[in-house]
Amino acid sequence: VADQEKKGIFVTLSVNTGLQVVFGETDIYGLKSVDLDLINQRIAWCEGDPYDPELIAKTEFDLESLRLFSSITLLENESELKDNRLPIQIHLKEACHRTIGFGASYNTQLGLGGTFNWEHRNMRGLGERFKVKSDIWQRKQNGIVQYIIPDFKVRHQELRFLFEAEKEITEGYDEFFYSGSVLVDRCAGPHLRFSYGCTYKEL
Repeated sequence: VADQEKKGIFVTLSVNTGLQVVFGETDIYGLKSVDLDLINQRIAWCEGDPYDPELIAKTEFDLESLRLFSSITLLENESELKDNRLPIQIHLKEACHRTIGFGASYNTQLGLGGTFNWEHRNMRGLGERFKVKSDIWQRKQNGIVQYIIPDFKVRHQELRFLFEAEKEITEGYDEFFYSGSVLVDRCAGPHLRFSYGCTYKEL
């Protein structure tokens, strides 16, 4: 309202907040070899929690971090809204869970060499990762095997088993060692990660 005598404009803003919506049932589509429990562990809300779009975005990010899906779509099924409960649909398309790579090179110190790596990102259907990497040169050979269990005990915590062996032959000495480690990797924030565990090494 513009008041010419008072030389001012007065605004009245009316807001209708609507109903408070909570999360309803969550339906998951598209799973083939990935276990349903793994997906449920990555959902950031529980049925009945107040609706929060940040939880939708967080769940999508956590699912992408598994590296098991080529497509992830979260839909809010507003047409099925009942008793202020908003159903959510999660549509997933599984990607290839195995990766293999190899290469060849030459190093003036180590000689001819080759690299091989293989990874399976969905062991037992639970997103557990098995990795094998080997670097083989004329004068040096190295191999690493890892088995990683995600969401160990709590979310964003991994249990990692690591075995490494290496042999190197030089003009001055010959070296051979192998080691085994059990580590817990913990994500403490978006930019902070720490590990603790034990290692045995034999020379």
